[in-house]
Amino acid sequence: QVAKYFRYLSQHKYLIFDVVTTPVPTLYMPLDPDLVSYAEGVDQLIEVGVKENRLLNIIRNRLGLDRFVFPDSRYSFFQQYKKVLSSLQNRPDIIYSRSDPKSSTLMAYRLKTELQVPWIMHLSDPWADCPISRMSAYTKQKNQFWENRCVETADIISLTSQPTVDHFKNKYPHHAAKFKLFPNVYELIEDTVPSVQVSTSKNKKLRIVFTGSMAARRSPEYLLKPIFEAYQRDKTLGDHLEVVLAGEADAQNRKMIRYYAMPFVKWLGKI
Repeated sequence: QVAKYFRYLSQHKYLIFDVVTTPVPTLYMPLDPDLVSYAEGVDQLIEVGVKENRLLNIIRNRLGLDRFVFPDSRYSFFQQYKKVLSSLQNRPDIIYSRSDPKSSTLMAYRLKTELQVPWIMHLSDPWADCPISRMSAYTKQKNQFWENRCVETADIISLTSQPTVDHFKNKYPHHAAKFKLFPNVYELIEDTVPSVQVSTSKNKKLRIVFTGSMAARRSPEYLLKPIFEAYQRDKTLGDHLEVVLAGEADAQNRKMIRYYAMPFVKWLGKI
């Protein structure tokens, strides 16, 4: 998403871009060669390394030690804000931050308070009230504190769905004018006609893979319910169909997955 916005904004040559990011690759994010062309046109690139360990992340998640990782496992990113300040060759006119991870937001908060320039804060999901985030009471309180502080400090807060905008407006009515809807975007390439590929696999099963977090009304029920009804009528359906769900699910949707349990449906959990 960042790459798409940057690619087209950078075509306006009167705009100057200083990009603050982590070196590639990072944990869970390998280099994607298809995105390299999107990164052309950076005027100053400031890379901030992060200290992150896969095993420690697993242990913290399993033991519920979230109080020691705030706001996320990449907390060492925003802690190096002074490095960014000293590296900037020119004072920016606008700061734009995009998260998740929330460490990106806290980096921008530090830069905003030091530089005193307008800050556009983008959130891809709710912060303290995200339905798929499992937080202890202590961590919930800390996230709420920083959400409130960042909402107070940011000049504009962009969000990707109308329900999220409504949620924040109801929560912060005195800042309602700050919240703006900017849906995620995709590129429309008019000269490209999708090609139809015929599978040559010897596996005659139709395989459906559902990816993404499942929270509240963003539910797999729309997929599972009709399949379940078909399975009730024909128990051989599993000979022709395989369904894989990959992504975190809140309590409501975990219950939904159990309710529509079928031998050919697998939920892999968070990947």
